[in-house]
Amino acid sequence: METVRVDIGRRVALWLRVLGIGLGIGLLVFLEPAVSPGAKGSIAQAQRDDVAYDDELEKGRQFMRLRKYEDALKSFKRANEMRDKKSPESLLLMAEAYQGLEAYKNVVESCDRAIEFGGSDTQLRVQAYNLKGIALQSQSEGRDQKRLHEAESAFREGLAVNDDLPIVHYNLGFTLMQQGRDQEGIAELKKYVEQQPRGTNVDQ
Repeated sequence: METVRVDIGRRVALWLRVLGIGLGIGLLVFLEPAVSPGAKGSIAQAQRDDVAYDDELEKGRQFMRLRKYEDALKSFKRANEMRDKKSPESLLLMAEAYQGLEAYKNVVESCDRAIEFGGSDTQLRVQAYNLKGIALQSQSEGRDQKRLHEAESAFREGLAVNDDLPIVHYNLGFTLMQQGRDQEGIAELKKYVEQQPRGTNVDQ
């Protein structure tokens, strides 16, 4: 009888253990969040949209390398539309394409929008301010003091956001000298040389 009791006790313990495991699995299945077919479809669509967006940007960059600015602009505009016309990256690239087309007014407008939607991306915003300043400087043709002052303001705003882009100091220095403010301009050019002693504009 003693042996039988031990066997029954073991069997009960075994059944309780199996039952416990079963309950545990059941709870895991029950607690696992269910993803509806509609949600899965939305995720898949978002992933396809991201791929299409990246493809348009890459196409545009390739056109830029070939100096096919109008084709590049079309790609960047399509990419921007995929982001509800609020993509700072697309807008900055659009500005670069406009710069290649010498459409300086459009450069300024695209840069302003890139800055508006740039948020915490300081690097992108500095690049946008720099490109805006270059466009305004180009519009001035070295003579229009109003445009040169606006270009100076754009460069200074960029440096206020982030001082890590040496070329902005160069462009600011050059613009100040165009305004006849040589000492201020030289000071900015020196900052450029200090930050980038092997920069492409050092000799100039």
